[in-house]
Amino acid sequence: MFKLIDFQNMKFINTYLLVFFLMLGLSACIKPPEYDEVPEITSVNIINGNFFEEDDFTNSIILQIAYQDGDGDISIAEGDTFTNIFITDPLLDITSEFSISEYVPPLGAEDDISGTIQVNMFGTWRCEIDSVYVQPTQFEVQIMDRARNMSNVALTPVFDLNCK
Repeated sequence: MFKLIDFQNMKFINTYLLVFFLMLGLSACIKPPEYDEVPEITSVNIINGNFFEEDDFTNSIILQIAYQDGDGDISIAEGDTFTNIFITDPLLDITSEFSISEYVPPLGAEDDISGTIQVNMFGTWRCEIDSVYVQPTQFEVQIMDRARNMSNVALTPVFDLNCK
């Protein structure tokens, strides 16, 4: 008629409940990162620096740009016509412009975002015709958000531009 209470088992369950609620309470205290509303480039890397004039499919430089932005407006919205990635060769004083075409919608209560963008500079830089050489090169990279805030200027590592 009466059931005996297993206090040892209840202690075990209470311990797990206590640990669960402590972890839940601690996770509520962790704040997401807060970035400045002006975008910041945190790093730029070169993935490919080869030019082959006879083969258009490998004629590219691929940059990998790591960024963070406090208001999440790093991409262009549908219908926008401006460019927002600027890559300059300081030796030649040539700037090529690109767009972050994939719209990043604001999510949640915080708009702070960070991520990585790959830019394929297919056909933007040309080697001298009928030349084979390797040239140490470095680019300046800057991005702009929809509010027209310009990021810091980041430099790529010096890399060998292979013209074949």
